Amino acid sequence: MRSEGVIWAEGKLFLQVAKETGTCMMAREKLAYMSTVAGFYIDITEVSNNEFKLFMDATKHCLVAEI
Repeated sequence: MRSEGVIWAEGKLFLQVAKETGTCMMAREKLAYMSTVAGFYIDITEVSNNEFKLFMDATKHCLVAEI
């Protein structure tokens, strides 16, 4: 599926590790491990936090993370 205004971001395999100086992490997050991010489509137009808030307020849209 391809639509106007989006691009495909390739999936990647990468080494995931927390910064040693991080203060808000669990012990398991300090270990480095290989992780994969699946490819996805992303909008080519930047949207500011304020623009996103205006959209959310206008549409009463609810994100899964807010349920």
